[in-house]
Amino acid sequence: MSTQEIVFQKPVKSPVYNISKNGLLEATLKACQGATKEVLAQNIFKTFRSRGYLPAFSKFEDYKAGLLAVIKDRDSDGHYDVSMEDLNIALKANFVSSPESDPEKTLQSSPLFETYFEDSVSLSPSAQKPKHPLASMSYKEGLAYIKKTYKKGPWNEARLQQFEKDVQLFMDAHFVETPVSTLQEAKDAVNDKLPKMSDDLMAQMSKDGQGRVRIDCGVYAQVYSDIFKAAGMKVKFANLVINMSAKDVSLGNHIIAIGIKGKNVIFGNNNKVSSIAKNDQNAVHDHITDTCNWMGNIYSINYGNSQKEALNSANSEKMGVIRYFNSANSSIMPNARKIARFAFTPVDQLVDGASKKFVGVSGAETKKAVNNARKTMLGLVVNAMMDIAILENNADSTSSIFFMGVELKGKAAIKEYAKHFDAVLSIYKRGLESKTGGVSLTAKEVIELKAAKAYFSKFNPSDGGVYALYALATYALKQQGAV
Repeated sequence: MSTQEIVFQKPVKSPVYNISKNGLLEATLKACQGATKEVLAQNIFKTFRSRGYLPAFSKFEDYKAGLLAVIKDRDSDGHYDVSMEDLNIALKANFVSSPESDPEKTLQSSPLFETYFEDSVSLSPSAQKPKHPLASMSYKEGLAYIKKTYKKGPWNEARLQQFEKDVQLFMDAHFVETPVSTLQEAKDAVNDKLPKMSDDLMAQMSKDGQGRVRIDCGVYAQVYSDIFKAAGMKVKFANLVINMSAKDVSLGNHIIAIGIKGKNVIFGNNNKVSSIAKNDQNAVHDHITDTCNWMGNIYSINYGNSQKEALNSANSEKMGVIRYFNSANSSIMPNARKIARFAFTPVDQLVDGASKKFVGVSGAETKKAVNNARKTMLGLVVNAMMDIAILENNADSTSSIFFMGVELKGKAAIKEYAKHFDAVLSIYKRGLESKTGGVSLTAKEVIELKAAKAYFSKFNPSDGGVYALYALATYALKQQGAV
């Protein structure tokens, strides 16, 4: 794929779902606003499998057709829904004899519910507001408490843990995770265009049965930034570009607030507070990846001093390039064998071999076909080399990408991969450019190919896109008697 063919996709908000009081699982976003049957089906499947309703080794594909068939808009309100009875039939789960007797409660008590579902039904007595002064404080009073308690004085592990508990308690008492209602609201939230949080604003906002204000990731990040600043912390933001579904090419944004106090780094990630005692860029990157990778394949993590700055970084041309390489399906892999043959076999031999296979085809016609095929192979090689060069030039120390099935973290790792990638394909490029075909390797090229073969063998070369590079290096060395 050439640089002119790269298309930069604007991230979109992923669909979110809630359980309604009538026992139906219903998407909050309307179908036309991004709620897809497959995403809904995948999340239901994963939840029930993790809770023992389905065998641990079961696969989504085995249940996909049944699940998709029962996802409907029964009440004609534009939202997909699924009844628990239909789910039982589709999954063949036998809810009555399953490990937990109430599948609806299973969904409500799962991490999936906390992330994708609106907390608006069947609240148990144990889920009431926690008994603590912070729980009953207003937003303004809560920030004042945080400032008075934590802004001055040294921090140690005990103080960090207490800060986390207080912040978690305050957030749990006042806010609940919920989706926005339209794609425009999602865009505005992540773009940091909503009014600054205040008691007056909270009084006007939608609330759940416990009186908690419903907010999305963008508003969560804004609230955490207010809290972190009140505690005297330096504040940054991380904007994640995520492929929300393996088969859904649409991208989503997720924003996280980061508070820094000396060596301590605190993360405000929707309704969860966490921390690490290591103010190091790689440690921060790894923590975000570990706590968010369940949402889908993370294409990039982009940092900024404001939500807008982090979003701009996520949508920059450089990150567009990174996202392309994360999702691109290289054409080198399926054509590796043809590339090897066309680059290392003289044209006359190729023509002679082809003429014997196709009776009645003239040598001239065969030669023309062979030369056209060589040009096609050369185009694939040149474009692949351009792709890796663009990727290398646009990478930085925070880049974390997948290329041809291999995860590469940081510019150094990308440059190392690119060096060996180029060493292999440059040999084939030279062979395909030859008028007669065939290529002899220099002593330097033999050394480089051996190094490339050893490098790519570390990535399980029997499977995945990297196999083509390993196989091409091995083939070239064998042709020269160097293996």
